[in-house]
Amino acid sequence: MQEKTILGRAIESVRNVFTPASVLRENKTKITSAGGASVFKKSGEKQAVNLKLYENLYRKIPMAHAAINTTANQGLAQGFHFVKKEDGNDNAVGICKEFSDRINLLQILDPVVKEMLIFGTSYIEIVKTGGTIERLKNIDPKSMTIFRDDDSKISKFQQKVGTEEIDLDVSDIACFKYNVLSNEAYGTSTLRSLVNIFQIKLNSEDSLGVILDHRANPTILWKVGTDTNPGTSTMADEVKSRLDDLQKGDDPIMPHYVDAKVIGVEGEALRPEQYLRHIEDQAVAGLEVPEVLLGRGRGATEATAQVQIQAFDRRIRYIQNILSRTIEDQILKPLLEMHGMVEVKDIPLVVFQGVSLQDLDSKVKRLLALQKGSIITADEVRKELGLGDLPEELKKDDLPVDMPEPKDDDREQPLPKEPPTKTKSKQPKPPLDDDDPRKNEDLTRNEKSWTYDNTESSKKAKA
Repeated sequence: MQEKTILGRAIESVRNVFTPASVLRENKTKITSAGGASVFKKSGEKQAVNLKLYENLYRKIPMAHAAINTTANQGLAQGFHFVKKEDGNDNAVGICKEFSDRINLLQILDPVVKEMLIFGTSYIEIVKTGGTIERLKNIDPKSMTIFRDDDSKISKFQQKVGTEEIDLDVSDIACFKYNVLSNEAYGTSTLRSLVNIFQIKLNSEDSLGVILDHRANPTILWKVGTDTNPGTSTMADEVKSRLDDLQKGDDPIMPHYVDAKVIGVEGEALRPEQYLRHIEDQAVAGLEVPEVLLGRGRGATEATAQVQIQAFDRRIRYIQNILSRTIEDQILKPLLEMHGMVEVKDIPLVVFQGVSLQDLDSKVKRLLALQKGSIITADEVRKELGLGDLPEELKKDDLPVDMPEPKDDDREQPLPKEPPTKTKSKQPKPPLDDDDPRKNEDLTRNEKSWTYDNTESSKKAKA
């Protein structure tokens, strides 16, 4: 094989620079410099959006502020707990719970959820000391940059503090991403699609403020002089002096040759409601929070509000799933590895609580129906509802199979019948004399009427 000249090697190097990386990997060709290092100097991927703008919108727009805070509160209000995986280590849950309580993990997650919604990505620094995780520290997302390799895996993080750039290893950062699109390095802010809408809202509110100020304090045109008494500079100075001396709430008193006219609002109709309504409707749709939770939705029916609440509950669960998987993979995994637990099954599940009452009611009915059909057991029902195991003394398996027959005294006794109402019985008539002609008559009918008989046959006879 003929050895390449210096010019040939230079031409090949230039050709390789413009060759796609996928082709180079396919041909198992690696571009290196004389020292063996890559000729490409990897730089961080800057976000294509202005994060400071998102922060200003969150702070300035009451609707955005309320929507993001409401979402974060709903997602974290009920807290979370750790659940052991099948065949997992029995001590893992205790270690994770002790760690969570010590650093107050729930409080750390509050800004994480808000930053995911505002910026799309949130970061927590994992501070390690002496072979253990000492604490977790929230980092400002505006100061962070992500570096990735050719396989789109994160290779490192970089934090800019003032003019200093600090490199951070992947194991030192827990990165939470919301709504990641395609192969992007960062998550997507919930405010991204609302930037223009909110900018219009801010501008319209500023203009509306100017209009309201003009209506409350309109411009007045003062006319000095009449046709018979033309105005002079002396008259104008006198009017100006009187106006300057007025205090708040005083009414001006002017000579007869002075006339005033309000300008700027005559015949104007101020009706911005439909435009503001359109802007706010777009904002509500983009924020994905029910109107009723934002103090709106006056025309919404109960059924419409219920559908919105159900959709919002599902969004909350989506955010909770992001938190759970990131905590398990990037925080609990290295924590348990420090305790000698390196298998995936040892990492407990992070389960957030927060199902709505309606969903809970439907879930209970469904589980009870499955138990009634002998598909699942009572213990499985309790586990699904987060009630823990049934106490040993109450488990069905501990009861004797052949239950003894109850004694007569233990049987359920019928309720006593109501005693019959006492009535005054008729007294029998005195016996007849022997010479009385009625003595030989049939006295059966009379005897029945003389004595009180409360039997069923007697009642039918009387009827």
